[in-house]
Formats: sequence, structure tokens, C-alpha cells
Amino acid sequence: MRVKTFTASTHAAAMEQVRDQLGDYAVIVSSGKTEDGHSVRIVAAVEQTKNDPPIEQEPERHGDLNTEETIRQALTYHGTPQRLIAKLASFAVQSAAPNPTLALAAAIDSLFEFSSLTEQSTTTPIMLVGPPGNGKTIVAAKLCTQAKLAKRRVSAVSCDTRRAGGVEQLKAFTNILGIELITVDKPEILRNHINLDAHDQLQIIDTASTNPYNEAEMDDLILRIKASNAEPILVLAAGCDPLEIADMARFYGDIGVKRFIVTQMDIARRAGGLLAAADSARLAFCDVSISSKVSDQLKPLSPVSLARLLMPYTDDETSNHPSTEAAQ
Repeated sequence: MRVKTFTASTHAAAMEQVRDQLGDYAVIVSSGKTEDGHSVRIVAAVEQTKNDPPIEQEPERHGDLNTEETIRQALTYHGTPQRLIAKLASFAVQSAAPNPTLALAAAIDSLFEFSSLTEQSTTTPIMLVGPPGNGKTIVAAKLCTQAKLAKRRVSAVSCDTRRAGGVEQLKAFTNILGIELITVDKPEILRNHINLDAHDQLQIIDTASTNPYNEAEMDDLILRIKASNAEPILVLAAGCDPLEIADMARFYGDIGVKRFIVTQMDIARRAGGLLAAADSARLAFCDVSISSKVSDQLKPLSPVSLARLLMPYTDDETSNHPSTEAAQ
């Protein structure tokens, strides 16, 4: 996606610039008067082809925009729900941040929680849950790998017995790591394979995908959570429709999920769904996966790193700001 800002004396003149430079298939992201009220500014976008230059965000023009407008434009591009855009923009303009990226980071910090799994030495069993196709098994393999590299004891359990190849996929990774993979079919059996006194061991449970709208599947998941006394952590892929992902997150929040891991960030350009999910179910941002390679570790998210993801083109001064290191 290429995004550009156009300024002209009239709306018609600005639209002509859009058509000349981006073509007839451009999408208008936002439009309105400039700060002095004498000109019209249009932000437009068009899908990128392989021959196009890298994504353009017109960084030289964003210096002319006020913080609220810049943030609103960025969040609109990411598909963030309008109610959440208004809330984040309101918090951002109240901050004393030196640029829009840090202003958005301050707003994010005010509205959301961040709780990294990879930066903690939790001894509570971790149960990865979520809808189909979001990468729970790859996340389980990444966590096993990170624990091994950190020289921690780790055990792995797979409840993914319904999906063809579900157990085999994780077993291929645990075999390489020298970890025994235990396969469990029923919740009452799961209880026998969890060590509640393991103070120095990371216990990872990979579950079968669940349809959050299927009562029977969710009831079965609840039984597994109770049997293992594990913390359920939701795994969600980036790039999902914000309204859909917000609805799903609420159902998982209702069964006790408190935080979530983001996957597939390497193939997603819009992150509004992540904000919608966190806001809808009051979930804490956990970690993020930026690659399907098991050797590429999960990365912790922070308000600043999330703001950079949402608005990379306004970030020229962020790395030099004294609060950046502390925020990360």
C-alpha cells in the first residue's frame, strides 16, 4: 500500500493530483482543511505492485499536521474502529510528547496493559488457545526453543488431537530440542501430566483450535484450563478484520484469558484489529511473532514499539527521546 498526502487550494484540484499520481483506483483515507484553513489536504492510498517503490508515507508533510490529525490518519489506515480512534487521539493530545509517535505511545500506555511472557520466569503452566489458523503450534515451538536457549527445564503437552498432523507438527520441533512431547486427549487425563510444584520448569500446553462461537468447544477448553490449572494465553494473527477479532476476543476473555500473543506480523500491514481485540476484551499485549521460523524468537511489545508499528513515518525523533529506552 502506498500512502501520500496532497494539498491544493480546492478539493477538485487536490483530487486531480490524486488521480494524476495514484490513478483512478486510489482510496481516500481522509480529507479536510489545512490548519490555516486556506487549503485542502487529502490523504490517499493505492495498493502496491511489485514494481512500485517501497511504502511512502510522505514524512516531510507530516511535520505540517497537528498530532491529533496525524494519529487519526494513521489509525484510520490500520482499520481501527472509530470509537477507539477518538479515545486514543484524545489521550494523545493531552500528552506533552515531542512527536506524534510518542504521543500515541502515551495514549496506548494509558489505555492498554503490556505483560511480556518471554521476559518473565513464570512457573504457571502456559496454555495456548485460539481460533484456527493463528499459529498456536508455532508459538509453542518458539517458547520451547527460547526456554532451551535460556537453559530452562521445559515440558510440552499437545491436546491438538483433532487436527490431522497437529501433534506431528509440534513433535517435529520437540524431537530436535530433545523434549518429550506428551499427547493428551481428554481433560481429566491432562491433570495427570501437569506438575504444579515445578518451580524451575516451563510447562507449555498446545490446544486444539476452538471456534469461540461453538459452546461445546469452549466448554471443553474450560475443562482443560481447570484441569491443568494453567494460564490460557490467546494467540491471534495480525491483519484480521477488527470487528471480527474484537468479537472473538470477548468470548476468550469470558473464559479467563487475560493476555494475548500476536502472530504473522511479517505478513500483515494493518494492526487495527490488535487494538480492537485488546480494547474489546481488556486483554494485555503479550509478545509478538514476526516470522514463522521457530528460530526467530518472540519479541515483547511495549507502548513505544506498538506506536512505531502504527506510525513508522513520524518516528524520526523517537529513538533520541530520553523516555524511549525506559518505555521499552
